[in-house]
Amino acid sequence: MTTNTATSPGLTGSRRWTPASVSAVYFALSSVYIVVSDIAVFSADLQGTTVWLLGLAKGLVFVVATTVLLYVLLSRRQHEIDRREQFLATVLDGADAAIFVVDQDRTIMSANAAAEAVFGRPRGELQGRSTRVLHVSDESWRAFHGLGWDILESGQPFRTEYPMRRADGTEFTASVNVSLVRFPEGGHAAVSIVDDVTEERAREEELRHSRTLLRQVVENIDSVFWLTTPDSSEMLYVSPAFERIWGQSVEALHADPMLFTRTVHPDDLGRVRAFVRRQPHEDQTVEYRIVRPGGQVRWIRDRSFRILDGNGIVYRCAGIAEDITEEKESQRLLLAAQKREALGQIAGGVAHDFNNMLLVVMGNIEMVLDTQEDARRKTALQTALRAAERGSELAARLLAFGRADVLQPVPTDLAAAVRDAQEIVARAVGARIAVDLKAQTDLPLVQVDRGQFESAMLNLALNARDAMQGSGTLTFEVSLADDPDGVGRRVRVAVTDTGAGMDEDVLARAIEPFFTTKARTGGSGLGLSSVHAFVRQSGGRMALRSRPGAGTTVSLCFPPARRVRDDEEEPGPGRARARPALGRRRAVLVAEGDPHAAATIRQMIEHLGHTAVVAGSSDEALAAFGRTAGIDTVLSDIVIPGRHDGLELVRLLRRQRSDLDLWLTSGQPGEALQLPGRLPDGVRLLVKPVRTDTLKKIL
Repeated sequence: MTTNTATSPGLTGSRRWTPASVSAVYFALSSVYIVVSDIAVFSADLQGTTVWLLGLAKGLVFVVATTVLLYVLLSRRQHEIDRREQFLATVLDGADAAIFVVDQDRTIMSANAAAEAVFGRPRGELQGRSTRVLHVSDESWRAFHGLGWDILESGQPFRTEYPMRRADGTEFTASVNVSLVRFPEGGHAAVSIVDDVTEERAREEELRHSRTLLRQVVENIDSVFWLTTPDSSEMLYVSPAFERIWGQSVEALHADPMLFTRTVHPDDLGRVRAFVRRQPHEDQTVEYRIVRPGGQVRWIRDRSFRILDGNGIVYRCAGIAEDITEEKESQRLLLAAQKREALGQIAGGVAHDFNNMLLVVMGNIEMVLDTQEDARRKTALQTALRAAERGSELAARLLAFGRADVLQPVPTDLAAAVRDAQEIVARAVGARIAVDLKAQTDLPLVQVDRGQFESAMLNLALNARDAMQGSGTLTFEVSLADDPDGVGRRVRVAVTDTGAGMDEDVLARAIEPFFTTKARTGGSGLGLSSVHAFVRQSGGRMALRSRPGAGTTVSLCFPPARRVRDDEEEPGPGRARARPALGRRRAVLVAEGDPHAAATIRQMIEHLGHTAVVAGSSDEALAAFGRTAGIDTVLSDIVIPGRHDGLELVRLLRRQRSDLDLWLTSGQPGEALQLPGRLPDGVRLLVKPVRTDTLKKIL
């Protein structure tokens, strides 16, 4: 059996005794003892005899036998110790941390391989040296040994982080774990585990900084950042923006997670619950409404995303909820504007043909009325004419909300206008509704189309009547109010009813074209939208205030009219004052693409005692003008077949004759809105349906 008797240092330093040296000492001492004792026991005369030699030989044989046995036992024990030390040394050398065994004199007895890497010194150089070599300075070394001695004395390990120094002089932060080992025979040794945690602490500091920065960002953004468990059973974090958007405290949400569900609008609750159920399975986005404590409704866009652990398992769900109420309102207004524009374009296109039809109907009725003497027939014709006029008013109302109407604004006393309309309003709303007027005196005039204003008052009164279900109080209040933008004052007309009122959803859509809450009773949905369009075209503003059960107030605010000097004219855009009739027979060229409208206009002109030449296109009109002498007046539709439109036609005729009386007609007021700045000098505008009395004035 071979035994490793090398003197390589163990964990506690170099060995002083080996099995061989111990056995040799034992053999030497035992042999000397046997020889000396035999000499002392046997007398001189027996020494050297066979008996003495045999006794000596037996003693020496015993010594040899016991020496061999001792060597074998010690070798096996040493081998076991070496094996265990080798195993322990292998384990320690495989550790990333530096491990030292230090005696009670603070001298390094042994060190593992990692100590070389951590401190940059060979193990052989470390062993036998003072632990001072590991420290930054003498003061630091002495302070370190005084730190944890009381803890070590109590039998507990001592842990700390302390600055240390490498062989090249660089300092680093070390995590130190010291345990005290006491020996049975007295004395002690310390086992110190030292790990370089400089990079780890730097990463931790960076992480703390990142977390601080993230928290500052999260807590200062306008949106709500939230963090929950995958099953949403616990709300782990909610940013402070929750209090501003939801109107609830963060503490209340943490105390009662169901608070969030109770704030969701009832119509959106099912969608939100499905959103919560799907959070652990997919990233998603949902839009929903919440109701704040005061009843205010806000729109929310909520985005959720999953946070995975190292094994790819969802262990957190996070999200960002932003308030998109203003975005929704902008979308609603844009959609309403697009709808209004589209409907206005449709209405404007239809208006041309519809007004031509009304022109034919109303023109012929008026001509027949002038010659009709039978009272019953005359009454029937007047009824038909009023029906046609109402059709014209309906077309005007339809065009108004699409910004396709041409207003005729004049300086108007709104208090007087409301007072004049009060009788008509009272008849329209019925006897069970009290109509009250409150008006300040000496209010400034307002530049509005008086007829359209009175129509707006009637529209608002009829809406109020329906809201009050036939009974209640309707109040008109005319006063001077501050401009919301702080640029002067405006004349305010407020119409208040005591009806059922509107909730926020209905109020938000009240001015949309064709939106009505009176579908069963035949509401058109054009009342408020046409009033809003009229107010907007007049440079004013309209505001609605309403609550369920508290009635509704519609406020119309108009800027005061500019003062007009006595010598200034006040014609509307694109219009000229009708010149007095000259009392002579006139020759009129009628350029009209609709044959029925053209025939009716010709008959109306001839009925007034003048002559008319009809042309169905711009080319025919130029030809008729060239071959017909005496034409002094031209009536041309803007939209006319041929190579030229009506505007180009009158320009060509003006070049040929500068003294012509030129008029353009249009059944589509949307075109008329574009004309005032484009009309040549002396060219005036008539909006269809053209009436007999209008032709009488201009001819």
